[in-house]
Amino acid sequence: MPNFNSCRRVRIHSIIFYMVKLYREQTSPQADAIEAEFREMVLGYDRVITDPAEAEQKFGSEHSLPVLTNNERIVSGDAIRAY
Repeated sequence: MPNFNSCRRVRIHSIIFYMVKLYREQTSPQADAIEAEFREMVLGYDRVITDPAEAEQKFGSEHSLPVLTNNERIVSGDAIRAY
């Protein structure tokens, strides 16, 4: 199970926002499209460049890059579009 204690939290006044993390390969048209959407939404996020083997070790074989995390939620594949 991934460790989400390292999620970046931002406190603005008394509200805590959890940052979305995008785990991706350096060259990935799918991840590029996701980042373009994030920029249009003015969404704060962290980018983590990783490789497929490391991602499988971190998230399990049911998830493939790109992967989004937010708190305890892990999203990849077709589920990203709905997220």
